[in-house]
Amino acid sequence: MGAARGVALVVLRPAVTLNQITTIRGDGADLSWTPYVDPTPGTFTGDDLGEYQVHRSTKQTFNPTNLNLVAPVLSPAAFAPPGPTARAGRL
Repeated sequence: MGAARGVALVVLRPAVTLNQITTIRGDGADLSWTPYVDPTPGTFTGDDLGEYQVHRSTKQTFNPTNLNLVAPVLSPAAFAPPGPTARAGRL
């Protein structure tokens, strides 16, 4: 797991599962995860998925904030990093 250093997934409720990371580059890792399944489709909107959020940090433990947000991801359940020059909040 040494190659995956710096890659962390913070899952807030509702949750998905991060798939095995297979591609790691100098600017980040390609991420994919299981799709979110709404446990109460059409009956309760409080558990509906709004978006996935991808955050970047050089620290293994950090708090996801707007300052380290790389991108909101609506669909599909995958993300490739935008490159080493991307700043938080920009693709």
